[in-house]
Amino acid sequence: MLNRRMTTALACAALLLTSAPSAALAQTLKAAPAERRLTTPEKGPGLKALFSESVAKAKAAAPAGADYKRLESRRLQDDPQQPPPPKEKWSKGTKILVVVLVVVFVGVSVWAIANPGDDPPPDCFNDPSNILCQ
Repeated sequence: MLNRRMTTALACAALLLTSAPSAALAQTLKAAPAERRLTTPEKGPGLKALFSESVAKAKAAAPAGADYKRLESRRLQDDPQQPPPPKEKWSKGTKILVVVLVVVFVGVSVWAIANPGDDPPPDCFNDPSNILCQ
């Protein structure tokens, strides 16, 4: 009885969730003020001007000795001949999942061994004197 009610409730919930109009579930957009819509964006310096300005700044700034040392230390750290540290084979989430599955499997196995179930039905053909066969 409970299973039938649960199935009916889940079916109704699925029907309601799938049949709702998309406007009811979507976020409403904030309307922009009318004066903001009519104005055009202000013109600023072009992309070429900004790019040439930043290139000129980069060329003008000569790297100091500390910059060379920093670049050299970074190059030594990123040496391709040095093998990268070994990656961990199993992530933390995967380890937790494996442990949970093993615990569940062992628990189900122990429960199945502790509760073998009902006795098998009597064999009335070979033992007609059995009280359960009459």
